[in-house]
Amino acid sequence: MPRRAALVDRAWFPWIVRIASLAVFFAVWEVVGRSQDTTLFFVPFTEVVSALWEQMGGALFWQSYRDTLIPFVYGWLLAIGIGVPFGLLIGRFRPVFQVSTPYLAFLNALPV
Repeated sequence: MPRRAALVDRAWFPWIVRIASLAVFFAVWEVVGRSQDTTLFFVPFTEVVSALWEQMGGALFWQSYRDTLIPFVYGWLLAIGIGVPFGLLIGRFRPVFQVSTPYLAFLNALPV
């Protein structure tokens, strides 16, 4: 079996690739954002980060964050509490699988 290049075998190499790809992504975002005539549709990365930092300093941001996070957590807990046991029932008992499959297929086809 051919041996890969020694550079790729290093444990830090994947991290270098990840960080470099993020840096390239953000640089392209910045350049494209700055090259537009207007920032109405595509805002440069540095302006987005600056606005986020500014918003995080205010109470309204954190109140809105809490107002969004609470229903998310409730929904997630309900999904775990109902979905996991129901999924185990579907996987374990064939009659439950056969009865629930048409309904789950219908629900799966609905738009989110």
